[in-house]
Amino acid sequence: MLNYRYIILVLSFVFLQSSCLSSSQKQREQVDSIKLFPRPLPKVPSSITEAKAQSKYMLAHFWDKFDFSHEDILKNKDSFEESFANYFGLLTSLDSKEVSKELLYPLKNSLDSILKEELRLYRKYLYEADSPMLSNELYEEVLKWILKTPRTNALQKEEARLLLEIITKNKVGAIATNFVYQTADGSKHHLKNLLSPYSLLVFAKADCPTCEVFTQQLISSKELEQELQKLKLQIVLIYLDKEVPQAKLERLPKSIIAGFDYKEDILQKQLYDIKSTPTFYLLKRGGEVLLKETSPDEVLEYIKQKIK
Repeated sequence: MLNYRYIILVLSFVFLQSSCLSSSQKQREQVDSIKLFPRPLPKVPSSITEAKAQSKYMLAHFWDKFDFSHEDILKNKDSFEESFANYFGLLTSLDSKEVSKELLYPLKNSLDSILKEELRLYRKYLYEADSPMLSNELYEEVLKWILKTPRTNALQKEEARLLLEIITKNKVGAIATNFVYQTADGSKHHLKNLLSPYSLLVFAKADCPTCEVFTQQLISSKELEQELQKLKLQIVLIYLDKEVPQAKLERLPKSIIAGFDYKEDILQKQLYDIKSTPTFYLLKRGGEVLLKETSPDEVLEYIKQKIK
């Protein structure tokens, strides 16, 4: 996420410095900028006015004159991370196909402890569930690079291999992995047998507070239930627990399919990339994944656009 308050402060500082420093002082400042953290966003030429083009320019010049081998880089890890947070904000503001070169630039120019810290930040911001910049598409490319490059060690490569196996499961356009779940009446069902035009697959945990908030909304909102019927959207709530109290399943509206993973296959066999709960997938009839690790709002907006 871009730190706009910081950007304003940096730009103000640069303006003041440029108006009162001598030519020789400016040259020294330019050299010192190699070590400057957090990294200021590049100044965009006034001729570039379109927002997307501005982002592309800042991304292309973000690391100009920066020495990734400098020994002082990790002396202030907080500032180092802030620089990467801004960089990831730019990366994820553009289409993943447009940023392949810039995505890997820091990694290709770093070694040892600096590279290790960068890999930690790439995982934190592009892969972990609570990141507003989460991007499976970008992180998949990072994992592939880790496997190919001689800059990473055997342990890093093995970790990347395992993560790549998980992250590439149930991608948009693929058929969702089938599993068997049990409902309140004790009957068993296959995910692949869902018949609704659209299904919102929700993975939850019985002791998850956020999951409970979601289910309470389903229970209390008649308007939501009517909207789901109008959109022909079937909610399939699957608890990732071996056992779930029958009352917890039966309290939900009859229009909602509620069950649990009685064999615990989903987590133990890592059938899905579940970083946290609740996790949402939108499926089309036949099991095609339309949206992965999405949100209810995004799902509703997607379906409304489709049925216009």
